[in-house]
Amino acid sequence: MKKFIFTTLVIFSLFSSLFSQGKIRRSAIAGSWYPAEPRKLKAFLKGFFDENTRVPVKGEIRGIISPHAGYFYSGNAAAAVYKQIEGRNYDIVVIIAPSHHEAFRGSSIYPGDAYETPFGKVYIDKDIAKKIVETGKTVKFSEKGHLYMGIPREHSLEIQLPLLQMVIKKFKIIPIIMGEQNLKNCKDLADAIARSIKGKKFLIVASSDLSHYHNYNEALKLDGALLSAFEKFDYIKIMKNIESRKWEACGGGPIVTAMITCERFGAKRAQVIKYYNSGDLKGSGKSSVVGYAGGIIF
Repeated sequence: MKKFIFTTLVIFSLFSSLFSQGKIRRSAIAGSWYPAEPRKLKAFLKGFFDENTRVPVKGEIRGIISPHAGYFYSGNAAAAVYKQIEGRNYDIVVIIAPSHHEAFRGSSIYPGDAYETPFGKVYIDKDIAKKIVETGKTVKFSEKGHLYMGIPREHSLEIQLPLLQMVIKKFKIIPIIMGEQNLKNCKDLADAIARSIKGKKFLIVASSDLSHYHNYNEALKLDGALLSAFEKFDYIKIMKNIESRKWEACGGGPIVTAMITCERFGAKRAQVIKYYNSGDLKGSGKSSVVGYAGGIIF
């Protein structure tokens, strides 16, 4: 009997320990899309940050767009835009990213405690997340997009986290994956976010690559048209042309949602900080390329 009680207590203790650690979304791409060892990851990213400088901005940066390919490809464009917020303080960072592995209705907020990278855990602001879910008609707590059949696979949101950890000391996140990227869903999500973060010092991050697998010159044309509309703050045109497949951006919904959300707080301008495509990288061909851009909303 004593042995049974002791065994039961040990098992209960183990489960209690696991429960107390909370629900953590482990890294899906450390060791492949970026280095898994913290010191190597820091040095790798520092190289990109050192290549970029801040640009003069007349206004408060409310949001950014950042690419989500492996850092070898998109790291320079991503670092260029994250360099613009280096050292700033934010209470909350709302990250909006597309789903590559799973189709689902609306948008999902990870129903756990944190995302984890080699730099450590990034905790979720559960109070704000709850407000967004309660306010939005198309957003809910769900593992969809964050996990696929219980396994971390999606890269588009996670790839932003080490970059954020490099430039901001202390912050919490709202991790949102968009299953549907249409104007109605973008507006609903933007309204829910805006109502829920009012009074907070926030940053909106839209995760998106641009055109895929066109030749170099065609990519320049497609991406140039979309980025021109971005700088004119014409998110209606962006969504219209993405939905008609005239333009391409695998995170078009996040871009539009970020622009609408920031507009609710007075942002009226957008600026491209850096653009290139994979054909510009050493050793890469120009017959089938992917576009990468970093931009700010202010």
